Amino acid sequence: MSKSLSLLVLAGFLACMGTIAGAQQKNDLSGTWLGHAERQGNLDNLTLVLTKKDNTYAGVLTDEMGMFQSSEIKKFVQKGDVIIFEFDGGNGGQTFTLKAELKLSGETMKGTWAMIGVEDSGTMELARKK
Repeated sequence: MSKSLSLLVLAGFLACMGTIAGAQQKNDLSGTWLGHAERQGNLDNLTLVLTKKDNTYAGVLTDEMGMFQSSEIKKFVQKGDVIIFEFDGGNGGQTFTLKAELKLSGETMKGTWAMIGVEDSGTMELARKK
């Protein structure tokens, strides 16, 4: 094989590896996500911090109203561009579990949340902090 052909093959290989690495980094949800949850016209500002852990994510959710004081994410599932996770909260001595189902689109996640076992729900929107 000629030297120029070898260099061309090597350049092609490196370009492919860069594309794969970029795609993997782009799909990584790790980091800080800021946004809000809405219920009956009332907004609560949220901060979600996700960390890649093995083949899933661990995370902590906090809010301005104080119902989620460093609530750890549990049961995190990603199916394509759909993210589903649960987290516990509390209000005045009462505890509850919420389930969020969000669709990932670029640097935003939008969807709904529902309180498990109670007919209460709303919307949620988060954007990756830059």
